[in-house]
Formats: sequence, structure tokens, C-alpha cells
Amino acid sequence: MAQNWLTRFNSYLPMGGSLPEAVWLSRHRFLVGFTWLHAVVISLSGMIFQSRWELSIASLFDNESVLHAFVECWIVFVCAAFASWQRLGRSARATCVGFGLMSSSAIMVHLSGGYIEFHFHFFVMIVFLALYQDWIPFGLAIVFVALHHGVVGILWPEDVYNHAAAIASPWTWAGIHAAFVLSAALGSVIAWRFNETAYAWTRQILDAASNGIFGLDGDGQVTFVNPAACKLLGLTENRVMGKQIVAILPGLGAQRLVPGGAGCTLLSPFTHGRAQSTNDGLFWRADGTSIPVDYESSPIVERGHVTGVVVSFRDISQRKKLHDLNRSNAELEQFAYVASHDLQEPLRMITSYTNLLAKRYAANFDDDAKEFMGYITDGAKRMQILINDLLAYSRVGTKGKAFAPVDMESELMRTLAVLQIAIAESGATVTHDPLPAVSGDDVQMGQLLQNLIGNSIKYRGKQSPSIHIACERQENYWRFSVRDNGIGIDPKFAEHIFVIFQRLHNKEEYAGTGIGLALCKRIVERHGGKIWVESQIGQGATFYFTLPTDGEPTETHKASTAAGQLFSGSAAHG
Repeated sequence: MAQNWLTRFNSYLPMGGSLPEAVWLSRHRFLVGFTWLHAVVISLSGMIFQSRWELSIASLFDNESVLHAFVECWIVFVCAAFASWQRLGRSARATCVGFGLMSSSAIMVHLSGGYIEFHFHFFVMIVFLALYQDWIPFGLAIVFVALHHGVVGILWPEDVYNHAAAIASPWTWAGIHAAFVLSAALGSVIAWRFNETAYAWTRQILDAASNGIFGLDGDGQVTFVNPAACKLLGLTENRVMGKQIVAILPGLGAQRLVPGGAGCTLLSPFTHGRAQSTNDGLFWRADGTSIPVDYESSPIVERGHVTGVVVSFRDISQRKKLHDLNRSNAELEQFAYVASHDLQEPLRMITSYTNLLAKRYAANFDDDAKEFMGYITDGAKRMQILINDLLAYSRVGTKGKAFAPVDMESELMRTLAVLQIAIAESGATVTHDPLPAVSGDDVQMGQLLQNLIGNSIKYRGKQSPSIHIACERQENYWRFSVRDNGIGIDPKFAEHIFVIFQRLHNKEEYAGTGIGLALCKRIVERHGGKIWVESQIGQGATFYFTLPTDGEPTETHKASTAAGQLFSGSAAHG
């Protein structure tokens, strides 16, 4: 129980030392200036209110001499000087400020002869020192007050108080002042804790943001930055805070950071009072590299005035790469379509005249001429196949039909009917499990099945092809498979076979254009799926492809047997 209460009590206390460097420096500059001001005021007050102007050893200890006032104010000057020394740590500099301000309070009480109004200066300084949110200077300031009022006030009350009641009852007045000190300290600690909590929430939001975020003041200096921004810009928070944004993003140019100037975007909210955004911008890092970004600059409004801006940006490198890739693909599709279409006419002319020569003058050809004519005819046929494949490849993304329910089992039957001659000649056996309905382009689904099954027939070993088509549901997609017992594929080429014109065998071994599997990949990706192969040389291959589960099995599918339907030789059994 005691442990729980202790834990709960600690949760109400501030942690201390949690201020960001820029915030701490801003507060420290103010408090150091405040300390210097006290040193100047005390020295001027000594000149004005002290009655004796004399230079002697005795005057150093004379409370009414100007020299004595100068000596005491030098204590504050020294504290302010050390507080301004940047080589000292944060707590050390804050402690110097604390001693300077507390000494100022003691000197004011001493030089005034103990006026009660100057005692309250102690309590006010405690509130100011809480701005550091650091337990060391804050605690030492309270100890200073306790020593001054508790020890000096009790042992030598005439040096602390100027009224008879306090001198007669120093313990009572020490208690009264202690109550004021505790009240000031308690109020400061409560405000300090609320400040820490609010900052922690803000910090967590900034840290969790995936976008880069930084703040700027009216001079273009960075006031805060989140980890994502540091990572994207290749910098650390210490190198960013308090720096000019043009030094961090040199490619911006100083002329663009003049509010109201031409081309200004980051600081334009200072002029227009509203958010400004830039699409497809460019941020240059300090190392000379650049990243394409989208960014928005939003105003920070306080009391009706814009006091700063918040810049949020994100890296759009991947989006640009995808855009450039899509544009390149579109251009490639257009080129392939135009080139293939324009090649049709000259190819038909070559084929026609070659056939005409063969019919009219075949009797006049010797064996070499006949062989040459055969080469021409064979080349023209292969060229025609290649053109047709290129046209099919280029049309996948641009000429496809609108998606509609496709019965994959019915589509398989049509595909097997198209391939029945090849199946019969190879002696292939094709089996399948029940197949679902999907949402897609039925023509392209047929092309996909035809290419995969045709590949299994083509790349067969010495034994007759055995091919099995299956499908299973996995979460929100169907996973189809086409398994065969063919020659197999070396796993190191598993990715290459889906690239256009990538062939593993020459045309003398296996006919083909190197477009079929690339076409399959484009069809599957157009339908929101992916395709891959698992295989070993000599152990057959299994091609997998996925399609979203937009369709459900039909009643025909449910009635199919678990063993599926058999398509063997040249006839379908279903």
C-alpha cells in the first residue's frame, strides 16, 4: 500500500530537465538578461540611495556606502557572467542564474534595511526559476531562502527585518515566510508538471508522425523538428534547432524565404495568413542530394497574429518512380501496339509473295532455293506469332474489357477445347479441382489459363504431360495453381521467366517468343493479384497466381466432385 502511494505521489511530480534545447535556450537567455538587469539596477540604486561616497577599507563594510553597494552588486555580475558561459552545462548555467537572482533578493533586503516588500522578491524569483524545469537550480533556490530567512533571520533578525514584531519573534516570521515560499514553490511545481505533460503529448504526436514536420519563426529559424524530418533530411535535431532553414535546405535559396516575395512558399502564411501547399517540390539536403516532396506550410496564430509556421512534408520518391514507371509502360505499350500494327502489312506482303513464288515457280527451284524459301516462310510465320503476342501484351492494360463475374471452371473448359489438338498430340492428361467464380475479364482469364497449360504441354519431358489445376481460398483472395511433371525450371531463373523476351531455351529446343509468361504476369497484375513459380530442374513446375475473392463458387462448382473433372486425349468429360 505504501509503495502504491509513493508511486502515485511521484507521478504528480515533474521529471525535470525535459525541455528541448531551443526552448531551454530561449528561457535561459531571458533569465540571464533578467540577472544582468538586477546587477545594473542594484549598482544604480547604490549610487542613488546610498549616502556615503568614499574609498576606504572601512567603506567596504559600511552598509550606507556606495562602494559597499558596488561590491555586493558584483556578486550578481559574476553569477550573470558565468551563466552566460556556454561551455558550462545546462544545470550549471541555470544554477548560476539562480544564485544571481536569489543574491539580488538578499542584497535588496540588506540594502533597504529589511523592508518587508523586498522579502517578496524571493518568492517571485522562485517562480521565475521554475521556467528552467530543472530540480537543481529550483531546489538550491529554496535552500537559499531557507538559509537566509531560517538561519540568518533567526540568528541575526536585525539584518533581515526592519520591524519590531519580526525582530521580537523571528521564529514566527520565519514560519510565515516559509509558508509563502512553499506556496510559491507548490504553484510553480503544479504549473511545471502541467507543462511537462502538455509537451509530452505534443512530443509523442510529433514522434509518431510519419511525415516530416518542423516549425519556423518569422526569421526562417527552425523552432522544432520531429524525428521523421531529421531522418528524411539526413540531419540530427541538434544540427537543425535554431538554424536558418536556408542553411538546412540550401536549395531553397534565401530569396524564397522573404515573406511576400516572389516564389516564397514556406513563409507565405506570414503574409497571407493561410496555409500554402506545394506538390511535386524538391528539398535539397546538406550533402547535396535531393528528395522530391509534397509539403504544406500552415500558420501558427496567437492573439490574431501569425507568430510562426508549421511545415509538414513527405517523401514522394516512390510515387514519382511509380508514375515514371507507369508512363514508361504506357509509352512502351503504345510503341508495341503501333509497331506491331504497322508491321502487319509488310509481313502479309512478304508472306503473300513468298507463297506466290512457291506456287508459280516451284518447278524451277533447285534444292537450295526451296530450302531458302522454307526459311523465309518459317521466319514470316514466327514473325507473325511474335507480332500477335506483342499486340496481346500491349492490349492488356488498354484494351481489356470491364470486369464482370467469370466462371473459371467454364473458362477452363473453353481453354481445353482450344488446346485439344495439342493435348491429343502430346498425350497430356489434364485434371482440375472445383474452381470458383472471380471478377475479371473473361477473355484475359482464358488467355492466362491457355498460356500456363500450353507451357506445361510444351515443356514436357519424355513422359506424357500430367497437368492439374487447383484453387483454394486464403483470406481475401483465391490462390490458383497449375502443376505439371515437365522439365522444370532452375529456381535462380524463377523471376526472369516473367520478363518479356526472357527465354531459357533457344527456338530450336522449344518454340516461342518469350512473351507468354510476361503476358500472364500483366493479366494477373491487372486483376489485382500476383504470379510466381515453384520448381526444380527435372521435377516439374507449379505456377501459382492469386485473384481477389470478388466472386463466389456457383452451384455447378459445388456439385463438382472432389476429384474434379478429367480432360484426356481430345475429349472433355464433365
